[in-house]
Amino acid sequence: MKLPPSKAIHFFETLMPLLNWVKRTEEGAAALKDARKKDSKNYREDAVLLGVLWEHPAYIDEYLEEMGERLMPSSRRDLAKWREHFVYDSFIVERHTSSGSIFISMSNGQVYRVSGISEEIEDVMRRLALPCVVKTALLPYAGRIVYDSVITALPDVLNATAEEQLANVYDIAKRNNRIAKKLPVINQVESGEEWNILVGVMMSTIADNNESMSPEEVAQKLHNDPRLNLIPEEDLATLERLNNQLHRSAEDWNVIMDILLDRCVFTIIPMIATEEVEVVGNVLCHDGYLYVFTTYEKCQEYMDLVIKEDPRQNYVNIITLDLQDAMETAGKQGMNLRIDHPSDKSSVQKFLEYNGKTRHLHSIMMVPPEFQDEVIKNLK
Repeated sequence: MKLPPSKAIHFFETLMPLLNWVKRTEEGAAALKDARKKDSKNYREDAVLLGVLWEHPAYIDEYLEEMGERLMPSSRRDLAKWREHFVYDSFIVERHTSSGSIFISMSNGQVYRVSGISEEIEDVMRRLALPCVVKTALLPYAGRIVYDSVITALPDVLNATAEEQLANVYDIAKRNNRIAKKLPVINQVESGEEWNILVGVMMSTIADNNESMSPEEVAQKLHNDPRLNLIPEEDLATLERLNNQLHRSAEDWNVIMDILLDRCVFTIIPMIATEEVEVVGNVLCHDGYLYVFTTYEKCQEYMDLVIKEDPRQNYVNIITLDLQDAMETAGKQGMNLRIDHPSDKSSVQKFLEYNGKTRHLHSIMMVPPEFQDEVIKNLK
């Protein structure tokens, strides 16, 4: 899908004078000079100037004021729309279709159908294998969504499991009629199934391509992102304290439920389904139990020590999902959902378990034989 020739010509007649104006700004001149020094072989003036423009969108206001009536009314209208409704982001280009290319925002999971300008996007990106990560700005134009004329590929590598999860993001958005075809988008996706799956892909990208980032730094990055709706650290401490108590009052259980409900948790998506490990309703099923984790660290630990002990599982994916959705899956399947089940089987294990048949939450303590005498003594 691309614009009619007359619309494509008008697009560039509107954009290029603006970029020439940005070139004369202090930021534009400095950015061009810096870019030439850094990478003279791959230097693209239009890409640099577009980056400056979307980082300083108020330039459009200044440009409109300076140009005044010298601009065609149609160009003024288009520039005003771009100023108000542009989306500058990193996107995963998931596929090309006859009606446009599918761009998925890495900031909020919104799925867009994007048209080419004078060429099909598929032709512009013919050297890039899909899915891939790109940087560009999406703009409203001629009743469609187009890009700002430059697509910059980013060096993120998405593996086969991530590709499959991205296909799920697209399928879910299509099924629920949430593929944006115009800007602005009403009710942009800030949470929900597409976003939660996308988080898994983003975490995979972090793990695969940022070797300098430790698991602790990854966890901190995720828990500081309010869009993930994870349990706050202070509530996690309260949850651990209450679960470690020998007895819990009715009020304690109310506190536990208040902490857990309406929050997202982590689970594991294995690359290969086996008799012991599979996925049930987007939740890890291991040895007949469903598993979710309140923190990335606990999920990672369980994955490393339990799931990856199977040599067939050379790659697994971590995603987030609403805990209530996981509980609903447990209820539909009549299964038990284990929350923060420890990976270390050699010591006393304490965790929460939701019974899918009775729809009740319990605290479970599993004691290896060598610790049973000590635990019984402490209980007396």
